[in-house]
Amino acid sequence: IFLDRIIPELKKNGNFVLIFSHFIENLNLLEEYCRKQKYRFEVIKNYLSEEEKSKIESKLFGTNYIDICLILISDDLSYL
Repeated sequence: IFLDRIIPELKKNGNFVLIFSHFIENLNLLEEYCRKQKYRFEVIKNYLSEEEKSKIESKLFGTNYIDICLILISDDLSYL
């Protein structure tokens, strides 16, 4: 899998991966993959409350952001 090759290299250099999808189902699969690989990640979904989004933003732009290697984002509206 492509992510297995690129994530360790990017993480080693202090970078992270941003994955955007219109489909929450895709992000759910990626979340499972990240857990199995023990990658630190954050998920931003459009139905999160403003407070939840604010907490995630604080993590991403705070002092510990370097520990996060993947950020998964969705704007899926299919749940409506």
